[in-house]
Amino acid sequence: MNFFFSPTIISILLSTSMVGQEIETPLPCNKQLVSQNKSLKSSKNRENQRGLKSLELPFVEDFSIDHFIGNQDGNDVLWLDRKVFRNTTFAINPPTVGVATFDGLNELGLPYNANDPTAAQNADTLTSDYINLFGATEVGLSFFFQREGYGNFPDPNENLILEFFSPADSNWQNVWEGAGGTGVDAFEFVYIPVDNVLNLVDSFQFRFRNLGNITGSLDHWHIDYVQIAENSTNATSVISDVAFVDVPYTLLQQYSAVPWKHFKADASTYMNQSVNLNLFNLSNVQRTMVDNKFTIKYNSMQLSEFINTSNPPILVQSGLVYNHSVNQTPNNFIFDTSVNDTSAVFEVGFSHGVSDDNASNNSINFKQNFSDYYAYDDGTAERGIGFNGGPGKFAVKYNLTFSDSIYGLSIYFLPTQFNVDGDLFYLYLWDDNNSSPGNEIASSQQFLEYSPNFENEFLTYYFDAPILLPIGNYYVGVGQTTADNFSIGNDKNTNANQTKLFTDANSDDQWQNSTIPGSICIRPLFVSPLGNQVALAENSIENLVVYPNPASDRINISSSNLFNFIIVDLAGKEIIKGGKSNIATIDVSSFSNGIYFLKISDPQSGKFSTEKIMVQNK
Repeated sequence: MNFFFSPTIISILLSTSMVGQEIETPLPCNKQLVSQNKSLKSSKNRENQRGLKSLELPFVEDFSIDHFIGNQDGNDVLWLDRKVFRNTTFAINPPTVGVATFDGLNELGLPYNANDPTAAQNADTLTSDYINLFGATEVGLSFFFQREGYGNFPDPNENLILEFFSPADSNWQNVWEGAGGTGVDAFEFVYIPVDNVLNLVDSFQFRFRNLGNITGSLDHWHIDYVQIAENSTNATSVISDVAFVDVPYTLLQQYSAVPWKHFKADASTYMNQSVNLNLFNLSNVQRTMVDNKFTIKYNSMQLSEFINTSNPPILVQSGLVYNHSVNQTPNNFIFDTSVNDTSAVFEVGFSHGVSDDNASNNSINFKQNFSDYYAYDDGTAERGIGFNGGPGKFAVKYNLTFSDSIYGLSIYFLPTQFNVDGDLFYLYLWDDNNSSPGNEIASSQQFLEYSPNFENEFLTYYFDAPILLPIGNYYVGVGQTTADNFSIGNDKNTNANQTKLFTDANSDDQWQNSTIPGSICIRPLFVSPLGNQVALAENSIENLVVYPNPASDRINISSSNLFNFIIVDLAGKEIIKGGKSNIATIDVSSFSNGIYFLKISDPQSGKFSTEKIMVQNK
């Protein structure tokens, strides 16, 4: 796919870089919106989803749940378009968990126009459903906003605009503008009276829109807690609400994901002792945290619930860091390793029981993944990280506590320029030399490619053969070979880069710690001998290797002899077959998630092997 950064984005990179310099880059697209769009209700169903009547006051939206038209959860519709990005990762310290982010990407998560770098163009729009203001008194609209956050700051003329619509004259009226400029950490509060008689009618609407560069994820604005109410009850930032403000991403020490076989071998060493949760009290009275708990589910079945008896106060208009015990007294929690042999995904949920006017932000959850990879990132990328102007290498440090064979790296490459797709680069594996990359253990020539349609940003690149590694510290990474800049996803909500990411700006083995905060999206993949290779049955094939298992996009088979293979599902139905080769790669990206049987036979010796494999496509 010839998708690329626009000339404007390229100029951003070039204007701030020198030869071999490590740089941070904006996103060219948003894979979460790309994937989300495929699951939206049809246009016909979207129109049917909104009610026939106008919404009644008060109008309250904190973006903690999906109120957009086409939502899959059956929630009330408050918005008639989906061009903005509802998320929990782009804003810094929002009033409540979830914001609406405005940028230069459309509803599909792609640029409005990748080839038009003209500044300050109309970009995202967020339009309310119809609202009944007839007979209402002292009506006002309030909201919080932030520039930039973890994204890209809007220039001074790239503003956020609020407009009112009245069916009486069919005109949109500009009632407020926030000026672009360098981003600020704190959210600002805005209150706008709705006092024009043309607006105090049934079928009133309002909308936010931003001006900016429409060639990528640029010029970010974030809004939170939009309200319309009578009697000036929302004229200040005081709201009867105690809310979570972000979502944790792991109960493990340092990692967001660990290979399941590694975890099972010594689970307690990976568990974190505790986890901190951030909350905020928007009200004008001190509250007491009560009924605080977290739960663990597997396959939608609750396995554990832990009640926290600590009930601290949370002060007026103030934040609180609330600590839950995990793998320490009194909970001593460890994920149940008996639920599955090859992989596991647990749902971790947190909630509090403080009584307030908005229950939707009183609970949060995330998924703890155990498959065949290690990860520091939380699964999202808010920015990119790369080299510009010359060769360079990235190396990420991982501590292996379980002897296993590494077979490749899962990497999220961001599209940059059209000629980068297909460029030569190298995978690398190094040992440790006094807490920095040491001797090269392996390298593998690769050609850069991007995920089809950007639905899954991580693609697997394979070493020439699996490499067995003893317990110890290792470094995995990539090497850029040309002056064409490539960029890798950088998760800004975690920060492993500070201690785990090393850069070699000129490919001369002069390693330096990265200076860019975040966690680079490079994940090592392992072939665990306790199940990820074909078991040697009584009639098994010699020197046979099958990996990875679980698989998300492909399965590799190799043997010293020629073989035939067939994959069948649990009902015995043939899915795919092939043969007369000593090496094969099977594309399973279109398979439904589940368990299959891979049957391999050696026509010369008459031997065979059968392996249960699991396919887990995102």
